[in-house]
Amino acid sequence: MIDQLIGQFLSSQDGKSTVAELSAHGLDQQQATSAVTATAQGVASQLGGGGDPLSALLGGGSGGAVLGALGGLFGGGSSGAEASPLGGLGSLLGGGSSAASNPLAGLAGPIGHFVAEKTGLAPALAQTVVSVVLPKVVAWFQSNNAATQA
Repeated sequence: MIDQLIGQFLSSQDGKSTVAELSAHGLDQQQATSAVTATAQGVASQLGGGGDPLSALLGGGSGGAVLGALGGLFGGGSSGAEASPLGGLGSLLGGGSSAASNPLAGLAGPIGHFVAEKTGLAPALAQTVVSVVLPKVVAWFQSNNAATQA
């Protein structure tokens, strides 16, 4: 079912704009699609922790708290200051103070390695992919899960 959700994301406007954004980073259509797929699978793998990764990704079980925290990390809540479009992710990936105080600080690295392994992209490019794709995939899954539960 995770593959079905990834397919839905890729066919959505959010998915299409994500693929286009990755093209601006030098990936062709197939590479970008594979990178989006690998990133979403990496998130599910990291949140699954041996349980049901789909349930964790969509907010069920203990992964739900992590997904909620990810949503906040990627732009939920505002202090009124000029916010990065990536929320705390920019600091997290850049090694800023968010990395020291956030228990999710280690998540982007393993997902980047997962993406590099799955796609054959260079590790630095895989990290760029994660910084582009991860907040969009998480936000899309959260919004679609909220819509189906309403």
